[in-house]
Amino acid sequence: MTGTPVPGVGTLTITRTYLTVNEPTLFSATNELGDAYFVSYADITDHGEAWILTRVSPNRLTRYESGLIDTRDMFLQAETGTVTYAAFNDTTGQTDTRALHPGDEELLTYLAAPGARVPTPLPTPERPRTLNTYRYEIHVTDTRDPDELLYRVVVPNPEWSTGTLHLVHGTLAAGYQATLRTTEITTTERLIETRAATDPADDE
Repeated sequence: MTGTPVPGVGTLTITRTYLTVNEPTLFSATNELGDAYFVSYADITDHGEAWILTRVSPNRLTRYESGLIDTRDMFLQAETGTVTYAAFNDTTGQTDTRALHPGDEELLTYLAAPGARVPTPLPTPERPRTLNTYRYEIHVTDTRDPDELLYRVVVPNPEWSTGTLHLVHGTLAAGYQATLRTTEITTTERLIETRAATDPADDE
């Protein structure tokens, strides 16, 4: 999605990622002029991927990141009244766009479940993070072939698993199942050298 020019929008650069499924799938981005956009993965087409995006103000993004607006309403109540559907053709390298509006039935099929919000507080990228003891992943599979993993989503803790699943997948379709997998992570450390602090006066 990023790095490829979108007609009428420009080339987008991610400013903050809210959800990742193998790659960023829900994020805010800016174009060459500094205009901000809210972007979400929409669908897989015959020739590539499709995305939906809408221009947003900094204040609206702040409200979203604070949990005051859900993901669905970022598009249903778009500030510009328009949502851009962008379909990328991996074969030709072209991008086809069209305008969708809040009342369109097609737009509803691409949106997250009602009430789905980005987990808060959001991690600050610049802040060092401490490795958790456990790793939590949602695994989505077909009930007819549970050994074949369709996709997986990493979540920071099990309490966010249901909300994250709905944010990614919406309502789970018949014939699919989602499983929360927990992996224990062991961190070890050993002291290799230490030097006692000395008072400079001791050296006089």
